[in-house]
Amino acid sequence: MKHYQHELAHSYEHKQSLFSFGSGSLFQSLTTAGTIGVLVAVIGFALNALWHYRQSAWYLGATFQSTLQLLIVTFLVTIVLEQRRKRSIRHTLELAFLNHHIRNAITQMASVSYIENPEKQERLMFEAAGRISEALFRLQTVRT
Repeated sequence: MKHYQHELAHSYEHKQSLFSFGSGSLFQSLTTAGTIGVLVAVIGFALNALWHYRQSAWYLGATFQSTLQLLIVTFLVTIVLEQRRKRSIRHTLELAFLNHHIRNAITQMASVSYIENPEKQERLMFEAAGRISEALFRLQTVRT
């Protein structure tokens, strides 16, 4: 059986980038959070050493370190939240795409009775059933 080959047919399949803070499991989430925490801590230690080396007032160093760490954490959390938002939009678009194909296949099945050629009727019914089956399979993979 030939599968429906539309450019958006596999829109839920996307390339994983190296720095995608995606969450596939609890361990991966903990690893990502730990990595961000270690990065912020290392930068904090480096800034503390820099301010201690320059022998500046302690409150200037603390203020500068806190501000820079705030900016770093804000940047990293923004990346994570933006990726979640994009994943949610992709999920919604995929469900709308699948809903469209199921409705079209059901319409095709309802219209088959108006075709007089029984071989063409059977072929169209088989194609429509295949489209519904494929859409339901994709729906199952989208939800997991």
